[in-house]
Amino acid sequence: MKSIPAKVLLFSLLAGFAIAADVAKPRELTIEGDYQGDVRNGPWNYTGTAATPVKAKVSKLNISSTTAKLVAPAGTPIATANGQREAEFGGKVVVTRDRVTAEGTNLKYSEKTGEGVLSSTAQTNMTYTPENKDGDPVKVSANSISFDVDTDQSLSKGNVKLLNGRQSAVSDTLNFNEKTELAILGGGVTMVRQPSKAGENILTITGTEGKVQTNKDKKLLLITGKEVKLVDGTLTTTGTTIYYDDKTNTAVIQGNPAKSVDSKSKSVVSGIVLEQRTDLHRVKNLSTGFKIPVEQFK
Repeated sequence: MKSIPAKVLLFSLLAGFAIAADVAKPRELTIEGDYQGDVRNGPWNYTGTAATPVKAKVSKLNISSTTAKLVAPAGTPIATANGQREAEFGGKVVVTRDRVTAEGTNLKYSEKTGEGVLSSTAQTNMTYTPENKDGDPVKVSANSISFDVDTDQSLSKGNVKLLNGRQSAVSDTLNFNEKTELAILGGGVTMVRQPSKAGENILTITGTEGKVQTNKDKKLLLITGKEVKLVDGTLTTTGTTIYYDDKTNTAVIQGNPAKSVDSKSKSVVSGIVLEQRTDLHRVKNLSTGFKIPVEQFK
């Protein structure tokens, strides 16, 4: 077997350490102010007030809280444990990142995973304010909200509620991408759209999973499941996929077959692809088919 020169091996090891350090560094937490505790081994305890909270930062994530505790793995001096430490923030906890603000009563952060989990004694709340002033803010409440410092994404879990303009939704989970403004809902989804003018109905859409493009220039919805349902006044339409364009008041329902029933007139429309105009309360069969623009939900 061919031997590796010692210099080459040393260089490779050093390069590996450098790469590992570069990956860990964006996850390293900085907490401002004085602390109390074991200087060498920790934990380091920080205490603030409502007027002068404890402040911390990791990557683009800014944290303020009433208290904070920083710990290192057992047997590792805290001053040399960068990339391995864990922190817990308590009291009134506020997390901000670019256009996102979230509030809770507890935040646990791990430098190893780059994930911070925000929770509360009641509901944890998050608001995303779009860059366009005419856009609708995205408001989320859940049992907990996790922030990934590597991807600019958050994951809400448990009793999730979403509010975006005239649209609201409930689900078990919600992944929100702050760059693309895409919300992905899972674990059973119910969406409600309020009317924008006289003559429109409240729309209720249910399914297993949903994708919501919250950007004001798009306002698109994609719901999938074994059975998805759109209720529009006396019209109830079912299928396996519902694509809804809020700007054109148009729903496309795919199924095998998709079916629409009017409880008032008793009329039935069915087919592989149906188009439903929710402003006109009219359903028709699309014999030419329809290709859902899935690229809009990435």
